Amino acid sequence: MTKFEIAISAVFIGFVLSQTVDLFKYRWRIYRKKKAVKDEIKELGIEFEERIIRIKKILDDIVLSKFDGMVSPSLIPTIIYDNHYAEVAPFFDMKDRKAISNIYIGVNIYNEEVEAKNCPDINSKKKSLFELFYYCQLSKASVEYFNKYGSKKSLQTDNDKLVEINTLVNEFANKYGSHTSNKPLTQN
Repeated sequence: MTKFEIAISAVFIGFVLSQTVDLFKYRWRIYRKKKAVKDEIKELGIEFEERIIRIKKILDDIVLSKFDGMVSPSLIPTIIYDNHYAEVAPFFDMKDRKAISNIYIGVNIYNEEVEAKNCPDINSKKKSLFELFYYCQLSKASVEYFNKYGSKKSLQTDNDKLVEINTLVNEFANKYGSHTSNKPLTQN
């Protein structure tokens, strides 16, 4: 081989190797971001469980008349979804995207209800907390389905589970709804 052929071969091999490394780095970034989205979804199950406990505590305080001020559970963060999902969404299949969207729609509805400040009395606050409890139960079940089945099975197609959630929410509302009062809420 001549010096020219060696030089061209070295440049070509260097180019191929650099492109291969870039491709691996790109694929690795996508893989890590997809994993981060799935990990955040797993964490959402814990977040919803914590909010369910907090809602019960708030309603217990209302029933026991320890209520002082307008208390609400906290928002559920969606940092990874907000910052990285758009980049990796094309790498999920259509069913996964739909399942993930349904989960985050539930999170958004929950967060919007938490941010709503239209509770002039305890009955309004209770109604808001019942709605939050429902969103938490539904979203928690969606997360569990996604973690267990991926996109193979959806909560929306499991009528038995939906009836179970509705029954649970109705029992919860009946438990805490019987102690009503028109006492106005005070701001802290």
